[in-house]
Amino acid sequence: MVPENPFRLIHELKGAPLAVLITLSLVRQPVTKEWLERTTGYTDKPVSQALAYLTENGLALGTQAGWQLTESARGLPLFQTPQAEPDGSPRPVRRAYHDRA
Repeated sequence: MVPENPFRLIHELKGAPLAVLITLSLVRQPVTKEWLERTTGYTDKPVSQALAYLTENGLALGTQAGWQLTESARGLPLFQTPQAEPDGSPRPVRRAYHDRA
């Protein structure tokens, strides 16, 4: 259930869920909850709640090997390199996202 609008994630993800999501995107291998606690600086309860939220929204997956991002989460624009125009300048953000309330 990954949100169709990535800007919705910006509104919803903050604190421990955002820290865990970014950490999982950087490590790119399964890690333990305890490792996430040490790495993010959050304690047991916030990390557990973050993992529950991310799992519920189809962004993280817990296995015997540890926690990792789902393939759907890896496909989010948050974790992709922005494409450039042929002249090398950054591609502008589509106007449709700016007009939404």
